[in-house]
Amino acid sequence: MIKLIIEKELREIVGSVRFAVTFGICSTLILLSFYVGAKNYRVSMSQYEAANVRTFVGWRAHRLVQRAGISRIPSASTFGVAGNGDFNRH
Repeated sequence: MIKLIIEKELREIVGSVRFAVTFGICSTLILLSFYVGAKNYRVSMSQYEAANVRTFVGWRAHRLVQRAGISRIPSASTFGVAGNGDFNRH
């Protein structure tokens, strides 16, 4: 009896216009977030590669790279998290 009620309610919810609109909006936002994350990763990677193309020598060059905030290769997982990637560094 409970199984029948659950199935009926789920069919009613899934078949509603409200669910379809909500599902469409959420799907679009998820796809858009992946696109923006991939774009940010490509920008970070190009900045990293541009910094490595230049040949810096000595202490002054090290300070320039530190000031630019490009110290290591960007991780592919950075599209999903905000921050500078310095985890557990106190």
